[in-house]
Amino acid sequence: MKLEKINGYQLTTPLSNVDAGNCKWGFAEKDGIEFFLKEFLKPKYPMDASLFPPEQYQKMLDICHEFESKKREFYEVLNRCITGGVVTAAEFFRYKSRYYLTTEKIDVASISLEEVATLSMEKKGIIAKVLVNSVRTLHNNRIVHGDLKPKNVLIKPTKGGFYTTKLIDFDSSFFEHEAPTNSEEVTGDMVYFAPEAILLINGKDVKITRKVDVFALGVMLHQYFAGSVPKFDTEKNSYISGAILNDDEVKLSNKLQKELKVLIQRMLAKEPEDRPCLNEVFNILGGIVFPDPSPLPPPPPPKGIEEPTLKMRKKCERCGNIYTMFKYKDGSTRGACDCSAPPPPPPPVKKSAFTKAGDL
Repeated sequence: MKLEKINGYQLTTPLSNVDAGNCKWGFAEKDGIEFFLKEFLKPKYPMDASLFPPEQYQKMLDICHEFESKKREFYEVLNRCITGGVVTAAEFFRYKSRYYLTTEKIDVASISLEEVATLSMEKKGIIAKVLVNSVRTLHNNRIVHGDLKPKNVLIKPTKGGFYTTKLIDFDSSFFEHEAPTNSEEVTGDMVYFAPEAILLINGKDVKITRKVDVFALGVMLHQYFAGSVPKFDTEKNSYISGAILNDDEVKLSNKLQKELKVLIQRMLAKEPEDRPCLNEVFNILGGIVFPDPSPLPPPPPPKGIEEPTLKMRKKCERCGNIYTMFKYKDGSTRGACDCSAPPPPPPPVKKSAFTKAGDL
C-alpha cells in the first residue's frame, strides 16, 4: 500500500509517535532527496468554519496564527546557525489541518554512550567540541535549546574514521528573552535539568537562561568521557540537580583528566552565573583534547637567525583560541592564530522555505 504524499513529500515510512511527544515523525522523499518529516499534533487548523461556533472558530484561528508566527520566526533564526552541527529546517508548512516540518535526513552511527567513552581522547574530544560549538552557535543567536540529552544528539561517522554530531529536536527551544516563567512551559528530560529548572517546576520565582544548556552539557560530557552520569545518592535524590540543590555530594568519575573534571564541576554549579559560557568551555576542551595546538614543526627562522629560543602558548585576542608563538634571539616573534586569515565569504542568501497559512 502506497503511503501518503504530503505537500510533495512522499512518505517512505509510516508516521510514528515513538519518543515524539505531541508529534509524529517519519521519513519522506522529495525531488530525489530524503528528508526527516515531523507532523505537529497541536494545534489543529479549523478547515470548516461551519463546524464551530463563531467565537470558538476565531479562538482556534488565533491559536494557529500565533503558532505559525512563532515557528516561522524561530526557524528563520535557527537557519542562521550554519555550523554544520545544527540540523536546520528545510521547510515549515501547513497541509490541510496539520503543520509540518522537514529537515535533512541524517545517517547515524550505531554507537552507545558507553562505546563513545572507550574511543580515543581525540575521537571523543571531537564529538564533544562539535556539540559544544553547535550549542554556542545557538546561544550566539539568542536560542536556548532547552532539551539537551543524548537522544537529541545524533552521532555520525566521518570518512576519516572519526565521528561528528548533529544537534536535533528544537521543540523545547526558546529565545532567551522569552524563557519559560512557569512549570507548564518547562519540558525535557529531568536527568539533564539544571537546578533552576527544578525550582521553577516547584513554583519558585527564578530566571531561566542559556546556562540551563551549560548544565545539561556538563552531564553529557561526563557521559561521553566517562561512560555514565555523575554519581549521587539516589536514595535521597531522584536527579543530579536535586542532589546539588540539597548540597549533597555529586561525585565525578576518576576516569576524567583533572582539567576535564574541574571543567565539568564548574558546568554543574548550583548557581547559573557560576557556570562558564560556552566560548570558555570550547576553548578549554580544545586545550585538554589537543594539548599542542600547533602540531606542525616550528617555522624556519629568518635568514641568519638561529632556531627559536622560546615556544609560547598565546591566547588570541580576536577569537579566544590558543595558538603557538615562537621567539628568537634577536627578539623577533613568529606565529599567529588561524583566525588571522581573511574570513570566508558569507553564504548566499537563500529564499525562505517557510510558507504561510493558506499557501497550501
